[in-house]
Amino acid sequence: MNPPARTPKWAVISTEDHAVPTAAQKFEAKRVGAHISYPRSGHDVPSTSPGAVDRAIVAAADSVCGGAPIQRGEHGVPVITGCDAT
Repeated sequence: MNPPARTPKWAVISTEDHAVPTAAQKFEAKRVGAHISYPRSGHDVPSTSPGAVDRAIVAAADSVCGGAPIQRGEHGVPVITGCDAT
């Protein structure tokens, strides 16, 4: 199922991915109107650029939760509380 067009979207596109071409990732992200970040990493972005993934999660949550408190869970993973954006 495709999400509604008005749903905000984020994409973290690795610039050195040899599994999925960067151009293909960029095309798909632009096609859906995603906010894009480009960390210099390979295919496993969460392992090599966790800060980029963290920032995308926090920005996405903030866009729909309007500044709901963000806490850090295990291993520093962002946990958004008090958001009723379901």
